[in-house]
Amino acid sequence: MEYVKPEKYYKEYEDDELDKFKSEIKENKKLITKILQSNIKENDTYEQLNERFEKIENNYKELENRINEIEEFLTRRRRGSIFNSR
Repeated sequence: MEYVKPEKYYKEYEDDELDKFKSEIKENKKLITKILQSNIKENDTYEQLNERFEKIENNYKELENRINEIEEFLTRRRRGSIFNSR
């Protein structure tokens, strides 16, 4: 078997072009970091809002249960005449 030297698959760049690419890479890194930070903040906000909603929903259910208990109590107390004596 003969050894075949691989061809060049890359282009030769000048220093100016390389500097330009480096600065673009730095800018892209900054943008990606900002996007990731924003995404993390949004996730935290979503989780906080979801927790608050769950608390509100639980409070609503508790109030609804309490109202039902009061209605049942009043219904039991008023089975006779309107002004039942004790």
